[in-house]
Amino acid sequence: MDAVVRAAVARMGRAFGPKEQALVELLNDNYYDTVQSVVELREEETAGLAKEWGVPLRLLKEVRALCSLAATATTAAAPMAPATAIPAIPATTSSTATGPGPEPKQVQLQRLLPATAPEPGASPFPSAASTTSSPSTATPRTRSRRGSPAGSGREEDGEDDDGSGGEGRGGEGQDRGDEEPWGAAGEVDEGEGEEEQGDWAEEEGEEAEAAGEDEQGSGGGGAGRVRGEGGGSDDGSGTGGGRRAAALPEPAPDVVGIPIMERRCPDKFRFGHGSGRAVRLTERKRKEPYSLKPADTPPALAAELRAFELFCLHGSWEAAQAAAGEPLRKTTVANHVQCLRQALGWLHGVEGVPLAELGLRSLLPGPQRSGARRVHAFLIWLETERGVCKRSVSRTLGAIIAAAKFLFHEDSRVSEGDKPYSDVEVIKTLRSMYMTYERHTRVSGHVVDAASKWLDWPQYLALVAELRREAAGLKLNGKPRAPAEVAMSLQAYLIAAILACVPDRQRTLRELQVGRTLVKDAAGTWFIRHGHADYKTGGTYGERPPLVIEPGIYYELEEFIGTWRAHLQPKHDFLFTKRDGSAPLSAAELGRSFSLHAFRLTGRKVNPHMVRDMIVTYARSGHATEHELEALAVYMGHSLAEQRGTYDRRTKAQKVAPALGLLAKISGGGGGGAGAGAGAGGGGGGAGGGGVAGGVGAGKAAAGPAGAAKAAGALPAVAAVPLAPIAAATAGAGVQSKPAAGRASKLLGKAAAQPAAPGPTAAAAAAPAVAPEPAAAAKPSRARRTGRAKAGSSSAGEEGITASR
Repeated sequence: MDAVVRAAVARMGRAFGPKEQALVELLNDNYYDTVQSVVELREEETAGLAKEWGVPLRLLKEVRALCSLAATATTAAAPMAPATAIPAIPATTSSTATGPGPEPKQVQLQRLLPATAPEPGASPFPSAASTTSSPSTATPRTRSRRGSPAGSGREEDGEDDDGSGGEGRGGEGQDRGDEEPWGAAGEVDEGEGEEEQGDWAEEEGEEAEAAGEDEQGSGGGGAGRVRGEGGGSDDGSGTGGGRRAAALPEPAPDVVGIPIMERRCPDKFRFGHGSGRAVRLTERKRKEPYSLKPADTPPALAAELRAFELFCLHGSWEAAQAAAGEPLRKTTVANHVQCLRQALGWLHGVEGVPLAELGLRSLLPGPQRSGARRVHAFLIWLETERGVCKRSVSRTLGAIIAAAKFLFHEDSRVSEGDKPYSDVEVIKTLRSMYMTYERHTRVSGHVVDAASKWLDWPQYLALVAELRREAAGLKLNGKPRAPAEVAMSLQAYLIAAILACVPDRQRTLRELQVGRTLVKDAAGTWFIRHGHADYKTGGTYGERPPLVIEPGIYYELEEFIGTWRAHLQPKHDFLFTKRDGSAPLSAAELGRSFSLHAFRLTGRKVNPHMVRDMIVTYARSGHATEHELEALAVYMGHSLAEQRGTYDRRTKAQKVAPALGLLAKISGGGGGGAGAGAGAGGGGGGAGGGGVAGGVGAGKAAAGPAGAAKAAGALPAVAAVPLAPIAAATAGAGVQSKPAAGRASKLLGKAAAQPAAPGPTAAAAAAPAVAPEPAAAAKPSRARRTGRAKAGSSSAGEEGITASR
């Protein structure tokens, strides 16, 4: 794309500068990074992108024209390389819906079109009343986007959660004869983690989301209502010009049992939240990068870093003698190298160490205690000058400890039974510093407010159902969508749906391979199979029980594997792929795509790892027994203490509410004290995430009719995905508690099967008070309070004491 944009700029008689480079990055970040993906853009889609990005329409048209010429020349020169196929799926006797046979070509898709034009019906676009929201303090700042209720060309300054991005202004009529400034005022640099901390989205990366992929150009949803060249509007129906198009039929709210080629994709921005690319979850401004770049690395230092990688991956004889433990994973080693590059960049750029003298021993000069002096100065600089949070500083310190082991492993002579490297003074000092930062991390919380990216569990199921509606073969006007777009919609739905029934780390999704980790048995059941090396805590828990996938998504899964995945032309055998098929999804790409899909449908920038917190918080809010919680911990690959301390996002008031009710009851205070305790602890669902599914007036929707009226048109609670992960966890972990499994299944089924209702009040009623921040909510009945106090007093009291500590 860089060469194409440069050529387009030259044809326009302009110079290639930072703003043109920003366009290249926008194209790459949004998966328009191949010639073919740009060629597939329609005129109205190009206009929509120009308006959203604040780019001159003329420039985008030049880019598209050049790509069309390049695609024609490439097609005439050589045939297209074949895609890598994945193993065929054996026949199954499941009762899921059966769609049409594999027809990968556009001509075959055209045959499936209806012979007559669709009947006119209700317009799918939300009215102004249905999309007006009352802003909440926890709602992230966002720019006004196409499809948003504002409908104006002005854009509010927004931020993304990594501190990058910048201020921008877009608007209508970008295709003007004059070449006025456009795009971001600062350099657009999305996709990096907090203060260049690398990609921490592997397991714990809750603060590493960035703006990125959002499917564009899928009928009326991709471009929305955008201003055309002729002054008219285009709603995706293909009429164009200034003539008013006929109202299009409303897509089916529930597509379960409907073949993909009979589904119509709804408006992608039907809830008025925008794409979310410009939304930042922190207020911190991005600063100048300081990391040592690979191009500036001296050969000797590059060789030393390669030796460090090999040491971390494979160990050494000396390390084995020191009982250093199992080697690290590649992702962890890559993160360590990135952190070390930051420290080396600080040594060169701030401390003035010449490049020729730069090395790991410049940071750690010796094994004695004083060898940690420069490390301490670097960590202080990170906190004071760069504003890095303690959580990120502790991760950087972990990488430096690994470097110290690499440098001084030959000096270690520990006795049997002693901690590895406990006789190396500098490592002992660094470990002590690390524990101090970890203690601060536990009490300081997260930089990003959890309420800005939180959904209650029933609301997440409603999000999954909305993504399922978008897994459609037809546009809103009945015309076929591009096969690659259908494949990307299916992929987005499958990622969210699999997480709903297997709430695992995102590494599990990225490394799914049919026949190895994704298996179908003789009975037609799909499940995920993990050995000890396939997941984070495998060294502790060994081979995992089968992670069973909900049968309700088998149809889309098998359609994606057998038909639609091939349209992305993957060059690998992993299930999920980049848009151009060049490689599997990386951790940053999967997290970016997931969070942006969630934002445009809910107004909350949810990341994949947060799904684990959602299900644990929901389960620990009175929806599971102790046996089920223990089974869920084993099923999710962590300990019960980790479940209680890390993934349970209830507030202290929510955790101790059952204890307050119990104390009121046994002290003879009657129901008043219990009611007060339950009210104080159970009211956190409103502001934190009670109305997050609609993204409008979240906490106020449950406060009364006024809040509900403002939230009209929000995402409803949809009963399209009957998932029961707690019951599955109980069965998978081998816990013999059939009554408990039945109770958990009934509770989750009830939460997922609430009838649809206008506004977020239905989702808020279905969701318990489990959001991370407290707010006012209706009191539960006395019978319910009493039952909750009896069932959870012991565990809640213990959790409250632990939280207080």
